[in-house]
Amino acid sequence: MDETDEPIAAGDSVTLAISMPLDRGFLRRHCSSCEREFKRLGDRVTETSEDAVLTCPYCYQSAPRDDWWTEEQHAYMQNVTYEKVVAPKLREFQRSLKGMGGGLLGLSFDLKGIEHAPALPPQEIADMARVEFPCHVDEPLRVAEDWEFDVACTICGTRYPFTDVRRQDQSHE
Repeated sequence: MDETDEPIAAGDSVTLAISMPLDRGFLRRHCSSCEREFKRLGDRVTETSEDAVLTCPYCYQSAPRDDWWTEEQHAYMQNVTYEKVVAPKLREFQRSLKGMGGGLLGLSFDLKGIEHAPALPPQEIADMARVEFPCHVDEPLRVAEDWEFDVACTICGTRYPFTDVRRQDQSHE
């Protein structure tokens, strides 16, 4: 998905589909334990169950599925949410106040500062080596090119020597 869908409201909840740039089909992930980044297939990220716990390929720490966003991805999601959900509601509220007035009490609402530059997706570059794990062949990752230690499968945590699981990039992924 290359653009952001319009929000869908259901009661007090709003659902907003936000796309992120990919590197040859891989989405950048960030480990909050070791501060390193790796990449996982984008469709695998969206297909992973909400209660899944994944393992960092570098430091082997585990964390819930939604704890792997980079700071740039978080900022982008917040900006898109503001742009698509919050700002339109604030404008709507301001318009509703314009009809009010008279009597002893008048209300006004100033929207200064809510208008800002459009949310821009984080830049993505092709900067990592592909690794494929025998335990989960359908869950390849991209890890730092210069990594020299074991890498873990994010699904089961099984560790492998980097040189044993590193693969040459294929032209069509």
